[in-house]
Amino acid sequence: MIWEMRPDGSRREGTFGIYRELVDRLRSFDAIAVIKPWQPTMTGPDQPDRFEGQRVSASYFRVLGVPPVLGRDFLASDDRLNAPDVTVLSRGLWQRRFGGDRAIVGRQIVLDDISYSVIGVMPIGFENVLAPSAELWAPLKYDMSQGRAWGHHLRTVGRLQPGVSEDRALRELDVLGHELVKQFPKEYGIPERFIVASLQDDVTRGVKPALVAILGAVILVLVIACVNVTNLLLARGVYRRGEFGLRAALGAGRGRLIRQLLTESLLLAGIGGVAGMALAMLCVRALVALSPPDCRASAPSASMAPCSALDC
Repeated sequence: MIWEMRPDGSRREGTFGIYRELVDRLRSFDAIAVIKPWQPTMTGPDQPDRFEGQRVSASYFRVLGVPPVLGRDFLASDDRLNAPDVTVLSRGLWQRRFGGDRAIVGRQIVLDDISYSVIGVMPIGFENVLAPSAELWAPLKYDMSQGRAWGHHLRTVGRLQPGVSEDRALRELDVLGHELVKQFPKEYGIPERFIVASLQDDVTRGVKPALVAILGAVILVLVIACVNVTNLLLARGVYRRGEFGLRAALGAGRGRLIRQLLTESLLLAGIGGVAGMALAMLCVRALVALSPPDCRASAPSASMAPCSALDC
């Protein structure tokens, strides 16, 4: 994520003008995209429905590394002012509203009284952490001639080039920030500063302290459980002294007795580990089901796409 920094150190969203400069000048990023919320109303034979969506620049799905499973991605020509209106649907919306019809690509749908052509459907494993409730996407279609080109209302996300660190990208952004003051003195009267954060850190920033505290508590409970199990095994070992003495009298050596105890301990640990992981998976799924929709994108999924949004 790329954020602009106010003089007081707080974050603010970017502008389309800055986005254009980033795309033209930065070499640390493989792709950069900007997004804003969109809430279109779909009309048709069924009852009108309002959906959560996003207006995005053409490179958005390339940045996230997840192409549509049906149809195609946005092209640069789709993201131009006065270009034909096109949209990409989520798999859930496609199945719920259109019955999973594979002929949906190319069909016209009406959003906010405007006819859009469906060009693609996202895969089932796509988890859009930037807007978990979004179910359809359309090009931003901004132009520098518009007055909103310098409005701070766009979130900026980028995919770093392979081998490029966040520090290197930040240094390049800082150099660009000083150049922007000279090029756009009216829009930026002071040197522009930027913040670069991994998408995962940005998404979890608000809950990270609580998660760390919970992790500490879990580790403490685990240590207590291990100590208790150890005490039980020691007590059982004292109780089995007669058994070990009899085995030794029958010819069992020290190595044989150690192997027996080690086998029993490993078997106990293996059963406990498998049972613990199964219980943990069930609890995570239960917590995700009970959590608000905006929190569900960060949960692990067995059906993640080859490169999920959190990996970018």
